[in-house]
Amino acid sequence: MAALETARNEAQRQQLYLEAIAKPNVPDTAIYPRRTFGVFATFMLGLVAWGIAALLIAGVREHQQ
Repeated sequence: MAALETARNEAQRQQLYLEAIAKPNVPDTAIYPRRTFGVFATFMLGLVAWGIAALLIAGVREHQQ
């Protein structure tokens, strides 16, 4: 009985080391990098740059004539 009581006390003492401090959290979803936004923004900026370049080239050609 003494051995059983000693084993219980030892198990109880070791259980203190396994006590949960905080519950595990679910991983957060990634905010960055936002790939779809990056692709869309690059596409839109490319279209704007192409439009400005096309207008500038058309203006230069018009003034040359």
